[in-house]
Amino acid sequence: MKPWVKLLIAALVLALCVGGYVVLSKMNSDSAKKSAETEQTEQLIGTLEGDVAKIKYTYGGKTYRFTLSEDKWTNADDANMPIDNDTVAAVATSLKNGAEVVRVVDESGQYKTSFGLDNPVLTVIAGDGSAEVKYQVGDKNASLGGYYAKLNDSDTVYIIDSTIPESLMKDIYDFVEADSFPSVLSDNVRGINLTSGGKTLELTYFAEGRSNIYTKNYTWFLFKDGGYTPARSSAVTVLAGDIVGITADKCVNYKPSSSELEAYGLTNPETTVMLSYVVIDGTDASEESAVVTIKIGAETGAGGARYLTWSDTEMVFTVDEDTVNDILAYLDEDFEPNEVCAMTVDEVKSAEMTANGVTVNLIHTKQTSTNSDGGTTTTDVYTVDGNVVENSKAEAVFTSLNKLKIDSVADKGNAEGTPYLTITLHSDREGFETLTLKAYAYNTNFYRVSFNGRNNMLVSLRDIENLAGKISALAQ
Repeated sequence: MKPWVKLLIAALVLALCVGGYVVLSKMNSDSAKKSAETEQTEQLIGTLEGDVAKIKYTYGGKTYRFTLSEDKWTNADDANMPIDNDTVAAVATSLKNGAEVVRVVDESGQYKTSFGLDNPVLTVIAGDGSAEVKYQVGDKNASLGGYYAKLNDSDTVYIIDSTIPESLMKDIYDFVEADSFPSVLSDNVRGINLTSGGKTLELTYFAEGRSNIYTKNYTWFLFKDGGYTPARSSAVTVLAGDIVGITADKCVNYKPSSSELEAYGLTNPETTVMLSYVVIDGTDASEESAVVTIKIGAETGAGGARYLTWSDTEMVFTVDEDTVNDILAYLDEDFEPNEVCAMTVDEVKSAEMTANGVTVNLIHTKQTSTNSDGGTTTTDVYTVDGNVVENSKAEAVFTSLNKLKIDSVADKGNAEGTPYLTITLHSDREGFETLTLKAYAYNTNFYRVSFNGRNNMLVSLRDIENLAGKISALAQ
């Protein structure tokens, strides 16, 4: 073999050996790095042996202090402030256990004033009586979800888990044990008195209706111009739900002075809601009446919120302004019912009905029978011209009648021509023993309907003709 060939082979072998060494070294280095990162992830700093008894933290330019005495946490600067013991205790436990290190950023001191650590967003000092730990917290590392921090004024910069920082990036009122907004079911509301901007809305519930109204089925009434008129129950239900669903967001003052109440706009509030309701005993279903007065004051200045309080608390809260506006919109609501006739079949003794050239005389009676065990059963019986008809047929007429809705109103004046449909109802209700409904052709979409003093109601053509069909079916 020629000498130059031997030299070439030797050079190639040497190159392969060197390359293999470099690759192996790189693999070992990566393995060591991964091992170190694993160790860093599991590292805890700032642990304390004893239970934390004192916490001092500075956030948002203000310093707050908590102290523990006889298992109760208090605000060291205001012992009367009602502190949520469980919330502070959870923070104390986190501080005792220490902060989990996500990454060690620098140990040289080169970056000790970087990452927001020259002016920490949060400084925390916690002690167990024999030792204490101090955290200085800077910017958040969005990609790792932790915060840059230093421990006990050292030069080492860490990224620590967000648990401790975010549990204390709050003001003192985030730790207050706040009163709860009254818990009321909307079905248990019995009265609403809403006042704002010189306008007043007064709604009252009457379980048996009012005697000056033709039916007992109206239970909500609007007080206006010195008298009560029926109110659309669906609208009242939504309003009641909005009121009882108010969320008292954040407590801002647990015991305001008279001057502070005035500053909040709560001395003479812009909006007042007096809510009457019943509390139902779960044992015997007895009812106890209750009233709460809700006061809504000035804007907070932070935008989108107002101050809030109510009669069962001294505390002042914030409330979302959209919630307030949703309630105030009802001051301009038209609460007039949109049913044509709310008298149901159980109120009717008899009826004469004419539709499609057919007249039907319906009589409604109740028969009571005695069971073998001595109990009684009441049954509805319907007859047409002396012949008993199926209950479902008779009741279908009144179901269709009660579904008639006012879609619009006609021009002034009276309906003309022969009515397409006529229903005369007879009941025992004093002053309303006989009521007549008539439907007149109006246009291709509506019939003009008159009933109980109103003669300009426009009702869907399809719904009127559906009712006429149910009446005709009774005669068959």
